[in-house]
Amino acid sequence: MKNLSLLVFLLLSVLMTSELSATILRVNNNPGATAEYSNFDSAQNAAVSGDTIYMEPSQNVYGTASVFKKLTIIGNGYYLDENAGLQANSDASMMNNIKFLSGSDGSVVMGMTFTVSSNNANVHAIEIQASEIKIIRNKFRDRIFINGDTLSNIFVLQNYQEPDNTYLHDFIYDETDSLSNLIILNNITSGGIIIQATSNGVFIFNNVLHIETHSYTAYSDVNNSIVRNNILTQGFFYNANCIIQNNLCNSNQFPPTNGNQQNIDMNTVFLYNGSTDGQYQLKAGSPAIGAGYYNGEDCGAFDVPPGYGYVPYKLSGIPSIPSIYLLNAAITSDTLNVTISTRSNN
Repeated sequence: MKNLSLLVFLLLSVLMTSELSATILRVNNNPGATAEYSNFDSAQNAAVSGDTIYMEPSQNVYGTASVFKKLTIIGNGYYLDENAGLQANSDASMMNNIKFLSGSDGSVVMGMTFTVSSNNANVHAIEIQASEIKIIRNKFRDRIFINGDTLSNIFVLQNYQEPDNTYLHDFIYDETDSLSNLIILNNITSGGIIIQATSNGVFIFNNVLHIETHSYTAYSDVNNSIVRNNILTQGFFYNANCIIQNNLCNSNQFPPTNGNQQNIDMNTVFLYNGSTDGQYQLKAGSPAIGAGYYNGEDCGAFDVPPGYGYVPYKLSGIPSIPSIYLLNAAITSDTLNVTISTRSNN
């Protein structure tokens, strides 16, 4: 079976899209794994700027990562046992948390599950201290903390923040001296968004903001931002100097003008059945259908403003690379017969 795992890896390497670096480093901490590295640090030390590190699926957590090079970090996705037919291996790729330090500018992390959850204000699922960082299709409980002197071009796309019954966390907390061009798009959150007054060029589009209300942080406080096509299921939304258009809310958190819809019964909006993340798909007749600002697009995480070059929320945070969703192997005499079904993921 070790040889079979290597065969699967080689097949995936051939199918890689041109977006990824030619140098791929594999990390796998399962006993007996054939990957070159068993932890992130050793892979990063061997990598050069622009390399890709695969954090392969495992039932063991990989620990904490501090990134100081430009890297693309790719995991397996999440809720794969609920959303069938996406990956042959339904295990997640888990880290405690990750920090993007100076020198990591241009890095990407996708498909990872971050397990840290704490009431310590100095502990975060993801901490960003560099520019040009892309946080795409990950699952976490604790916050994304943006912290630096002058940062720009931060992309937070298609992530799922899992509710935490013990602690309540913000989704994003900005504590920079100056932050510009922050894109928050197609996420499903359980916490609020805190954007400082010094920020500019902040775009909050097509998110589902399911802000947990059992603690004092059950709110968003957004400044100098454009807020469009979001669905706020509960919680508070404070703002200053914002453009707020074509959003839905369960009370009167958004103004009753500019295409916003107030006092919406969320049972008429979402399916509220199926997988953990799939329940936030729109049901037939939803008032969010066609209610977007731009060109009749839907509000919420499963549609996207036209012309932005992104794609909507993807179930289970499947990375935008080819994946194997069915793998059958049988040995007859001295012959290994392998049937592999693959799919492309945009």
